[in-house]
Amino acid sequence: MSFKGFLEAVGRDFKKITPWVTGVGEAAISTFLPALAPAVNATINTIVTVEQKYAALNTQTGTGAQKLQDVLNITGPLLAVMLKDAGKANDTAAVTNVINELVNILNLAPAPAGA
Repeated sequence: MSFKGFLEAVGRDFKKITPWVTGVGEAAISTFLPALAPAVNATINTIVTVEQKYAALNTQTGTGAQKLQDVLNITGPLLAVMLKDAGKANDTAAVTNVINELVNILNLAPAPAGA
């Protein structure tokens, strides 16, 4: 039995998974990284929403650059402020790295039961 990637499952069964993502993800970030929670939670929600958009358009595959650009446009400025406040580089490359790492984390998570 193989595990479906988290974002693949989000795209496939987003109505079932969205409450699970927002509930568990936001609670974990708020608990362990409270100062970063608003920007990280907003970005995770945006990643999930963008994935849902492309799934609804039946264009999940081969659209990674477009998905990244959508997330950058929506939460990039918020992430840039978060990075600046943390004393880190906050240019487009740094913001892109944060988004890509959040996507990597989401992709590592197995799909929740029933997805």
